[in-house]
Amino acid sequence: MKKLSLKIMAVALISALALSFGGCKETIDGSVVRRADFNVTYTVGGETKTVESTLTLYETFAPETTGRVISLIEDGYYNDTVLTLSKSQDYLVVGGFTEGYDVKSYEGSAVKGEFTNNGLRSELTVKAGALVMLRDFDIDAGDAKYDTAKATFAIVLTDSGKFHASEFCVFGYIDNDSLTSLKDVLVDNAKDENGYLRMNYVGKRVDGVQSYQDGFEYFLNEDNEYFKQVGAEKVEMEYATEDDVDYATFEIIKDDDNAQDIFVLPATTFKVCAEMRGKSGCSKK
Repeated sequence: MKKLSLKIMAVALISALALSFGGCKETIDGSVVRRADFNVTYTVGGETKTVESTLTLYETFAPETTGRVISLIEDGYYNDTVLTLSKSQDYLVVGGFTEGYDVKSYEGSAVKGEFTNNGLRSELTVKAGALVMLRDFDIDAGDAKYDTAKATFAIVLTDSGKFHASEFCVFGYIDNDSLTSLKDVLVDNAKDENGYLRMNYVGKRVDGVQSYQDGFEYFLNEDNEYFKQVGAEKVEMEYATEDDVDYATFEIIKDDDNAQDIFVLPATTFKVCAEMRGKSGCSKK
């Protein structure tokens, strides 16, 4: 049984993420919305930079999902997490990992999947800039995984990709200008000095247990060839039979569309801090 656990994957950048909400509510396209300041600070070559952006969250269209995200920001859940980038580099993940790339676990209950295939009308479309609530997705189990979203969400970087509004909750958007800046800085930092993507497979998650097993690291070059680190060298990975040491690794990599938790480790790390408007703890760190 193949699984796609869309909680995952990543490129970290040293950063401070500041989320803050305005006190006044407004209405857009028939939905009450809340604004959030989303500031990403990263350090490259000793120089610290910040991408300032705004999230628009639609409370009427996805009240349970939006309410959960707001509550998590208020509780400081996203503090000290790191931004991550998908292997395909078409979306980034907020809240999935802590510094050191340990999985960030949320112990609370899941939220209702607020999308069409789960009996709720989908009002927002998936496009570049969409905010999508991540959930487990079991190809064979189908709708058994619809109500598994908890805390981690994605910011979609392109107009195409794995997400569809019929099967994932879209609860808002990030402004276009800062989306471009975030995409550029994340993708620019996704490769090492040799042009390799440093990939990490977190491992398998046992049902009902917020922990992962049997993770591994590997490298991917521009020709889509796979390497492992042996001493100071990168050695190309090959296999022919199940007896080869790299066979199990390749079984996961070659089916990466359905694999769990594969993400990119960039040359730079971006750390997250979330805060409500009016507080200064994150911005001064």
